[in-house]
Amino acid sequence: HLSKNIHEFRYKYSNFKFYLIKLNPIAYYDDMNLKINYKDLNSGAEPCGTYRHHVLDYIPSNFAIFLCKKLNTNVLLTILLSRFFNVVLSVLIGYFALKIMPKFKNLLFLIMTFANTYQSCIGINQDWINTPTCFLFIAYIFNLIFKKELVKIKDYIILILIGTVIAFSKTVYTPIILFVLMIDNKKFEKTKIKHAFINKILLIITVALITF
Repeated sequence: HLSKNIHEFRYKYSNFKFYLIKLNPIAYYDDMNLKINYKDLNSGAEPCGTYRHHVLDYIPSNFAIFLCKKLNTNVLLTILLSRFFNVVLSVLIGYFALKIMPKFKNLLFLIMTFANTYQSCIGINQDWINTPTCFLFIAYIFNLIFKKELVKIKDYIILILIGTVIAFSKTVYTPIILFVLMIDNKKFEKTKIKHAFINKILLIITVALITF
């Protein structure tokens, strides 16, 4: 549960009517410097659009809020620190994706510099992990296709884990997991291993769609 003044702040600045109101800089500054009363919790607040998403998507921002709670910071610093934690982890995941990408590094980097990518990675939502994780999954698939000779058990486990994160952080991106079909059968020691791999991927997608 969030404090009541956080809910009031969120409602005020996310409401469409707010954009029709002209605030002077002093009023805006006062709102941003509002101290958060963590003891006054609003347990009856209506859930926002992200209430269906998994709690793991919000671990970095929750940790930032926990720090701000201990430091008794204002609204502005709490929001900025939450965004900072998310964007740092997004950049690290993106860097690793670029590092293992065997081809088309420039194209991947170009997509990472899109304004929409920045917006996703800096948000306090599930997009900060979903977007760079999709890049990582695609990069890993390309690495297996163009660089590695055989798909090992380690690769099998890593792709399953990354695919699970994608499926449960934002279900609409689950078709990206089907990129595993691009891997040549010769990369697997046995054909039935690839079939088992694909079955696991399809199971993840099915569970994600059912639980959405």
